[in-house]
Amino acid sequence: MAETLRADIARLGLAGKARLTPYCDNMPAAMNAIDCLVHPQIGTEAFGLVLCEAFACGRPVIASALDGIPEAFRVRATGPVGAA
Repeated sequence: MAETLRADIARLGLAGKARLTPYCDNMPAAMNAIDCLVHPQIGTEAFGLVLCEAFACGRPVIASALDGIPEAFRVRATGPVGAA
């Protein structure tokens, strides 16, 4: 999906504001360097742990409403389901 996402970034005028990151060996550093995690899931994934990693680093997440994501996190709110 990289080419589709790059085309969308260009079409929407988001160059310089949104970018795709390559593979990284140092995820704590990478996760702490981002402003927001976008998780555009289009296929089956039981529950992406990358969402938990982003939340653990205090990063906001934009995620698809697929598989276990809606059950684990509140839609249009902050924090996991059951958080005070």
